[in-house]
Amino acid sequence: ERMMAREPLLGDAEDLRPELLSAFAPALVNTLKSILGTGLLAIPHEFARVGIPAGLVLTAVVGTWSCYTMHLIAHCTLLTTGSGKLPPPGRAPVTTFGELVALALGRRTGAVLGTSNLVLHQLLCCAAYMVFVGDTVEQVFGLPASTVILLATPPFAALCTLRDMRLLGLTSVSGTAVLALVLLLVLYDCYHGDEHGPRLRARAETAPSALASFVAVSLFTFAGHTEVVSVVRSMGEEAPRYRAIASAVLLVCVPLIMGFGAAAASCMGRRTPSNVLLGLHSELGTWAKLFMSLAIFFS
Repeated sequence: ERMMAREPLLGDAEDLRPELLSAFAPALVNTLKSILGTGLLAIPHEFARVGIPAGLVLTAVVGTWSCYTMHLIAHCTLLTTGSGKLPPPGRAPVTTFGELVALALGRRTGAVLGTSNLVLHQLLCCAAYMVFVGDTVEQVFGLPASTVILLATPPFAALCTLRDMRLLGLTSVSGTAVLALVLLLVLYDCYHGDEHGPRLRARAETAPSALASFVAVSLFTFAGHTEVVSVVRSMGEEAPRYRAIASAVLLVCVPLIMGFGAAAASCMGRRTPSNVLLGLHSELGTWAKLFMSLAIFFS
């Protein structure tokens, strides 16, 4: 009876703690989806401005640097959670990007820099996504973009309340599959439709403004850094395998973005729009816009 009295009715606290484990595949898909988004659709326009050779070089440099810094963030996260080679005794595990910055730079300075960077990054990314959805739906159905954005905001905000990366697995897989389909539709419509434009100039624009714009769009495209901590934490005991995810981004995403940007810009030429989807006016292009809007909204 004494043993029964001392035994917790609901079991040990460790047994009740929500499991943060996530399979390797969902973590990989979540990371790929954070890279392959709306920024990819703006890359062809930048290729058309700076030229194919310069675009390939700049994309390779920015993509490689982004993958390396993602690896550094993951490594720091592993050290603070005890999953790395130097587990710090008695330190609470880091669960967010802001906490990691605060730990590295100090509670006051790090908290201000980390939180402001995270909030600005997410607000700007969400704003870009909402504008993309509004523009594409307006072009397809004729509804004002501002109305579409207002109607889409409540469910969009509801998705932002999720606190477990595993819950995003299904939408990320669906979004990645739809994105792959959209890219194929765009290239097919470019080369088999009526979307051919004037050929690119023999000597592309090398003005500092064009190069700066290319770097800015590339950085936005590869802006998956703030999600690294959440992804690593969601992997649980498999967290040390994140280096394989960073390698997959380098070996898959970077060549894919380079190839898509060069192919679409070569086809559309000097009239390549800032959002490549808005330059498609066929029925196939309409479906591509709708599919991409759904993919961006849910993932």
